[in-house]
Amino acid sequence: MSKDVPCMQRWYAHFPGVIRVWLCIYVTVTSFQYLISGEHFSLLTFFFNGGLLLVALLDIARRLESTRLLVIFTILVFGSDWLLKTVLAGQPIIASLTMTSTLILQGWLGYLFLCFAGLNRDLPDTQKKVIWFSWAAALFPALISSFLVVLLSLYLNGPADWKTFGNDFLWWSVSRFTSIALVAPAILFLIEQYESDSGFSDEFFDGHFPLFAFGAVIAALVFFSVANPPGPELPSYSYFLLPVLLVASVRYPLYQSLFVLLLVGLASYTADAIASSSPDELRESGLALAVFLCISSAVVWHMGVLDRERSHSLAYLKQVAEVFQHSQESIIIADSKGTILNVNPAFTRITGYARGEAVGNNPRILNSGKQNRHFYEDLFKQLRAKGFWSGQFWNKRKNGEYYLQRGTISAVFADNGKPEHYISIMEDASIYNEAEERIQTLANYDPLTGLPNRVLLKERFSEAFVHARETRGVWSLLFIDLDDFKQVNDALGHYYGDELLKAVCERLKLHVRKADTLCRFGGDEFILLMQGGAKEAGQLARQLIDAIKPVFDIEGAQLHVGASVGVAVLFLDGDTLGELIQAADTAMYHAKNEGRGRVSFFAKSMQDKVQFRVALKPALQKAITEDELFLLYQPKVERSADGRFRAVGYEALVRWNNPETGMVSPGEFIPAAEDSGQIVEVDRWVMKAAVAQLAQWLKEPQTQVLPVAINVSAALFSRSEFVDDLRAIVESSGVPSSLIELEITEHAAIVDMENTLKTLRELRAMGFRLAIDDFGTGYSSLAYLREFPIDHLKIDLSFVRDVHIDPQKQGLVKAIIAMAHSLGLKTIAEGVEGREELELLLTNDCDAFQGYYFSKPIPASECGRIKLPSVTA
Repeated sequence: MSKDVPCMQRWYAHFPGVIRVWLCIYVTVTSFQYLISGEHFSLLTFFFNGGLLLVALLDIARRLESTRLLVIFTILVFGSDWLLKTVLAGQPIIASLTMTSTLILQGWLGYLFLCFAGLNRDLPDTQKKVIWFSWAAALFPALISSFLVVLLSLYLNGPADWKTFGNDFLWWSVSRFTSIALVAPAILFLIEQYESDSGFSDEFFDGHFPLFAFGAVIAALVFFSVANPPGPELPSYSYFLLPVLLVASVRYPLYQSLFVLLLVGLASYTADAIASSSPDELRESGLALAVFLCISSAVVWHMGVLDRERSHSLAYLKQVAEVFQHSQESIIIADSKGTILNVNPAFTRITGYARGEAVGNNPRILNSGKQNRHFYEDLFKQLRAKGFWSGQFWNKRKNGEYYLQRGTISAVFADNGKPEHYISIMEDASIYNEAEERIQTLANYDPLTGLPNRVLLKERFSEAFVHARETRGVWSLLFIDLDDFKQVNDALGHYYGDELLKAVCERLKLHVRKADTLCRFGGDEFILLMQGGAKEAGQLARQLIDAIKPVFDIEGAQLHVGASVGVAVLFLDGDTLGELIQAADTAMYHAKNEGRGRVSFFAKSMQDKVQFRVALKPALQKAITEDELFLLYQPKVERSADGRFRAVGYEALVRWNNPETGMVSPGEFIPAAEDSGQIVEVDRWVMKAAVAQLAQWLKEPQTQVLPVAINVSAALFSRSEFVDDLRAIVESSGVPSSLIELEITEHAAIVDMENTLKTLRELRAMGFRLAIDDFGTGYSSLAYLREFPIDHLKIDLSFVRDVHIDPQKQGLVKAIIAMAHSLGLKTIAEGVEGREELELLLTNDCDAFQGYYFSKPIPASECGRIKLPSVTA
């Protein structure tokens, strides 16, 4: 025996969990049912069988969707029920077999009828479903199975009269119908509640419900424990239970009221079985009791369903009302004539019209006048044809403000097919419209300056291209690049740089025609697409350069920048936007190389220079890191009292010997380094090399050590770490700072006057000599110049060259020398190449000279052996 138990457990565990659960429930409940009914063959004996079997079939089919497993479960139930009837209920084997087989047939008929009606997966929770369930799952299967069980009984027990046949058929029909009507709905709704999110709430076990259910059960036991009178009637006081059940159906949810009805039915059958004195009396009273319970079941079930439907309807209406009240979209409900019947709060918020002002009016109160009559005709035409319209149009608020609304208008049609109501659901699309405009602006315009960007430039160029093709018009493209802007950014930071860019744009826009497009190309680069040829482009370019020259006052800082412009002409220098930009960019770099602040027109020969400059950048970086650079020194001379010239210092000049291409001209790689930003690295290399050479000369006692001038670019001078880096270089070498003269170009000095003054004072305090280089080419303020702690002004070579034959240059040179002497400064004329130039400079009391007339730049090894010219006449 002990070996068979594990075997049975393995066999039982083979079935899915839901089958095992339902089989356990069925066996347990029917066992309890047969035990309490005892020898009484009453309605209590079959109270649970039919309803429990039907619910089990529906639940297993819903969960497993397997007919094979459903048949297996049926076989297991058949065997269990037949065995329990025989053993516990004491029924004969053949009779038990008849009752069990017809019970199984009844359950399957109910399941199949519900499948045919499409209700096998639905709860009987509406009036229609209750009726269908009562007929398809309860009445018809009960009648068919009852008829068969009576026929089989007659076959087994012999013929009987019609009265006996009728009584048996009635008893079995009522018994089986009652089982389904009382048990199945209660269990179905209990399962539904158990599987819901809320499950069995605390009210099921706590509060008034347990007391109410207990009271109803006690009442049923009391009412039906009294011996019933003869005949199929119940004492009149038994109907006192009906109000109790009605209260349950109204007071509690449907699953609870059906559960109460189930308990009352079980208690009623039990009390009636105990109180009956004979089988015939039990049979007659049981029929009357079954009728009472069926009536009670119908009342409770229908009342509960009505209450459930009402609750669901109220919840649905509440949801609809909440959607209507809390929707962020404006909702208008109008009749077929367009009269407003109702509006929601969002309508008032969006339009400004209160509900009382809108109801009774026509939506025309919102008409903006921006849509014509044909728009509304098409709108209503689509409404009548399709039943809805969607889109956007402009309306007007109560305060007169226009706003864009977007949404749908739907028509509600009556049974005759004519519109009964119109429902408009609209959102205020003004915010979205503004956002779309902002996106469009961000996509097509530069956020800093507000100028068109490359995307919009491309569109405008396409339009200009078509215009030029169709009209044979001429269009030009100007590439504008700011001079010395990088120094402003490095010296003062991006905030001042951004403000300067905006100020430059305002000046440029004053000279741009409406048909032209001024675009910010990037950084400090601008592109102007204009209608006109080279002549018109050149004139406009010069106007733009002149417009940028005057000083900019940016929050108290006096800033100077210039502009270089390259010009390219459509179809002459390129057919596409990319070709024109490349050509104009090339011309712009040519303008910068020619001295900045100029206009240059593209020429094919410029291509080679551009390609050379592109290749120059990596080569220059290699030259810096691998010491391909070297220094030459050009003497600075003064005339002594005896008329002889003597060297008073040198200027360190950087040169580049490329191992592959040979000597590279400073006029090529210095401007390239300035454009690429490599000039800072070049300047640092020059400072270190010049200071190292001074340190070497100091170690040679026979060498007369003279000061060396080092050029400092604007890019290096504007850096905050410049002074500290220079101090570190000098201190590590041991060279006195008095032997070093720093030459700062006038352009570098005037980028940021306050920073220049501060830096120069620090350098002066450290003992360095200071000079302003290329004087006369910038826009120095005399007031600032007076404040600069400098020693020399170097007159730019452009004023010195041919000064003896150019009266205008003579006047400028005389003025510079006179001004310098008035400020206590010495002047140095650079680029002196002829005797006539020197004599004129001497006549005007110039202090020092530098140029090829005295010496070309020489290596450090030759600095002590130079021979200067004799005394001039």
